[in-house]
Amino acid sequence: MALPEHPSDKSFVAALAALREVRRTTASASDGSALEKVLTTWRDETALHRALSIAEATLNINVGECVLRGLAPTVGVVTPGATTMLAAAADGVVYPHDAAVRGWTTRVLWRLLAYYRAIAILQEEVTASGGFAGYLMKGFSVPPATGSAVRVTQPPVSKLEAPVYVALMEILIDGITRPSDNPSPVSVETFGKLLARPDQLRIVMRLLPTADWQVKHDIMKDLNVLLLKREDNFPRILEQPDWQVRRRRRRSNA
Repeated sequence: MALPEHPSDKSFVAALAALREVRRTTASASDGSALEKVLTTWRDETALHRALSIAEATLNINVGECVLRGLAPTVGVVTPGATTMLAAAADGVVYPHDAAVRGWTTRVLWRLLAYYRAIAILQEEVTASGGFAGYLMKGFSVPPATGSAVRVTQPPVSKLEAPVYVALMEILIDGITRPSDNPSPVSVETFGKLLARPDQLRIVMRLLPTADWQVKHDIMKDLNVLLLKREDNFPRILEQPDWQVRRRRRRSNA
């Protein structure tokens, strides 16, 4: 049975068209050849294969920088390609039919937002959407962060599932994988890893109540390994402003 159409179905097609345009206009033969290989690896006209192609194109160590520069080559100048890719990632992270699609587009969104921030484009739109957390959470039945313009939309994503959690944990330890490494990652190695992005831990904790038992178990196991096997990780959490507020509140109530 065919799945109901979702906005990402169209935005993924548009994003792939933008990537093919980058392929057409790239001056480097080697970059063009590498991107062509990426764009022809996953051929099925499904949301997952489209998401895998987009993720590989933006995350691949050999072509990712070329793709991003091709989409938005000039500091401060917004291009149709840059807007199209952001729309695809934003739609993908709330795709209701496949958690794997959400997992890969979560990685893409993180990479795009970092690049767009570096070249100062689309920042008003990103801020209005609540940043990375706002885009990610708008599909969940979780209240938006205070001050965010984001509102829960339908259809919501019912729960935090393993593919999205794995993507978030990779972001936390600054170890994002790509589809060519493993198209279906189900876990992430946290032993001895630095908690490189402690500010993003709040997303995992806010979504934790929506997860089923197994995902909750995996989250707590991975966090325990991060905190117990590397002593400098816990102070990095305590340095976050929201944790400091909680500590002051506990002391004032003592």
